[in-house]
Amino acid sequence: QFVMERICEQKDQLFIEFRGLDYEMSGLLPRAQWAEVMHKNLSPLCPEVLTPPVLDRLAVLWGLGDPVGYVRFLHRFQIRGPDEDGSAPDLMREVSKLRRKLLDAPAQSLEQLLDPNGDRSVSRTEFVNFLPQFNIDVPLPHAGALYEQMSSFVQQDPLTVDSAVLCLAIMSRDPPPVNRWSPIAEKIGSEIARAGKSYAYAFRFWDTDRDGYLSLEELQQGLRQLPATQNIDSASIVNFMSYIEGMGVSNRRVSMFEFVRAVAPRSLAMELHQTMLKEILKRVWICRPALQTLLAQADPRATSRVSVDDFRECLGMINSELEQRGRPLLSDIQVTAICEIASRGSRSVQYDRFIRGLHVVDVELAG
Repeated sequence: QFVMERICEQKDQLFIEFRGLDYEMSGLLPRAQWAEVMHKNLSPLCPEVLTPPVLDRLAVLWGLGDPVGYVRFLHRFQIRGPDEDGSAPDLMREVSKLRRKLLDAPAQSLEQLLDPNGDRSVSRTEFVNFLPQFNIDVPLPHAGALYEQMSSFVQQDPLTVDSAVLCLAIMSRDPPPVNRWSPIAEKIGSEIARAGKSYAYAFRFWDTDRDGYLSLEELQQGLRQLPATQNIDSASIVNFMSYIEGMGVSNRRVSMFEFVRAVAPRSLAMELHQTMLKEILKRVWICRPALQTLLAQADPRATSRVSVDDFRECLGMINSELEQRGRPLLSDIQVTAICEIASRGSRSVQYDRFIRGLHVVDVELAG
C-alpha cells in the first residue's frame, strides 16, 4: 500500500521518465528499464522499503510482463474516496469502453451522436448527454471534468466535432501497436496536419461514396494523393489497411475511429495519456493536512461536518498550496466533482470521514 501511494504521488515524473526512454512511443519499456526508473524515483521516498529484490517481487505480484506497458501500469493505481460506489470513476477505462463500442460506427452516425444540432461543434451539454447513450458510467460532474480535460488538451471550447473524435479515438490505456507500418501512418498524419486539415476531415474527403467508411479502393485513391505514399503498390495498401483495421474491427472497411487512431501522432496520444493521469482526487490527497485544517476552522463546534458550500470554499483555498507545489489548480468543474464525491449527493460533507477515507487502489487487482 505504501509503495502504491508513492506511485500515485509520483505519476507525472514516472511517466515523463518512462516516455523519455520510449523512443518509438510504443507505451512499452523493457522491464529492466522500468525497474531502474522506479528505483531511481521511489527509493529516496522509501529507502528501506523499495529495494531491487522487492521491486522484482512486486512486478510478479502485479503480473507485469517484459516489456512493461507503462501507461496501463501507471493507470492501475488510483486514489479513491471512502465509498467505492460514489468515488471518482475510472475515466480512462470508461472512455476505452466507449471507443470500443464506436470503433466500427459509420462516420455520419458518429457525428450525429456527438453533434445532434449539426453546428460542427460538441458543447459540454452535448458531450455529457452523449455518454449515457452507450451505458458509460460517468456521473454528470465527472463527465464535465472529462470534457474540460479534452477541451484544455486541444485548446478549444467548445470542441469541434473533429477534435472530439480525435480525443476519443486516441484515449486508451494501451497505445496502438508498433510495426513496420507505424512510420508510414505517422507520415500520413504529418502530411494531413501540414495541409492544415484534421484527420477526420481527410477521412471524409477520401470517403467518396459517403457511406461512412473507407473501402480498399478509397484508401488507395487517398494514399496516392499524398507525397509519402503516392507510389505505394496495391499489395502494400492491402497490408496497410490490415494495420489500420488492427485498431478496431477486421471487416475490409475502415471506420473514422480506426483511421484517426492509426494516423494521429503517437506523441499526441502520449501527451493525452499524461493528461489523463492527473486524477482530481490526487490534488486533494497531497493537500490533506491543509484541507483538514481549513475544514476544522469552518467547523467551530467540531462536528466533523460542514456544508457543501463551506467544503467548496475550502477546496478553492487549497489552490494556493497547489500553486506553491507547482501542481495544476482545481477548476470550478473539478471542485464540483469532488464535492459530489465527498457529499454523496447530500447538502453536507462529513469531512473527517472523507479525508481519512481517501485511499489508493490497484484497479487491475480490484476487478
